[in-house]
Amino acid sequence: MRTRQTLAALSVVALVLVAVGCSSGAKKSAEKAASTTTTSGSEKSGDKSGDGGGSVRLPAGWPPELALPSDTTLISAVDLGSGSLMVVATNDGDSAQPTYDALKGQLTSAGYEIVGSTFTPSDKGGFGSISAKGPAYTVAIAFGPNDNATTNQVTINVAKVEANP
Repeated sequence: MRTRQTLAALSVVALVLVAVGCSSGAKKSAEKAASTTTTSGSEKSGDKSGDGGGSVRLPAGWPPELALPSDTTLISAVDLGSGSLMVVATNDGDSAQPTYDALKGQLTSAGYEIVGSTFTPSDKGGFGSISAKGPAYTVAIAFGPNDNATTNQVTINVAKVEANP
């Protein structure tokens, strides 16, 4: 009986060690693969020209139909590789509803199928999401307060649609 308990305990410890080792290696590989641009000098979405003075820029290959609305400020842009891109922007108003409406309208106008969408107003600016599929990209957008609950932000993930053989 005692031998079984000891073996069970050793098995659990071994599994934990393997899981920790595998997850840290995967994290390091993912960190090397991603190209990130973040700075304290963020760019207003209405001023895409910038002066090269440390402003965050949309990643190369960003779909033109997903231009950021004028009520947002780009704070992070990441090329995740393999046709996947991600940006984070703050919402400059008290509510994320106008940003949600603008992005959903842009996707609809560009011929994307809105697979799912929801928005709930709140004292933190609102919470919501949009999932859409177009001929070239799939898009997942999330709205909600930042980590400090001081501003509302929008995170947009874009992935190229793989061609079916």
